[in-house]
Amino acid sequence: MNANTPQAACEAYEHEIADLVDCVLDETTAQRVRAHLDSCAGCRGWHADYLAMDAQLKTALPAAALSP
Repeated sequence: MNANTPQAACEAYEHEIADLVDCVLDETTAQRVRAHLDSCAGCRGWHADYLAMDAQLKTALPAAALSP
């Protein structure tokens, strides 16, 4: 994470970054997480890694077949 942000604070963002990727945050929280990403290179890297992993899983796993 970056030198201006304590590591513990950045660790608290990990779940929120995952929720941001999954589009389950309310808009206020999403804006706060995006603002943190703008100022923290470490969290931007974690976010990029999470996005890449999510894309790989969507490619590798079959789509769920839902019953009517």
